[in-house]
Amino acid sequence: ESPKFIVANTLAMGINVSVNSGMIHLLGGHLLVSLVTAKVATSMFTFWVFKYWVFKHRD
Repeated sequence: ESPKFIVANTLAMGINVSVNSGMIHLLGGHLLVSLVTAKVATSMFTFWVFKYWVFKHRD
């Protein structure tokens, strides 16, 4: 369970940084929109990964 948790959080961090950087470049520097979009994308990803992969056996 612990290695899965670490992998999931590492991937989430990568998604957060990637989406944030990509949105900043696409939107020309609108930081707030980029941060909110990255947070929403990361939250949806971590919810899904934690529910269906990391903590799957706890159902």
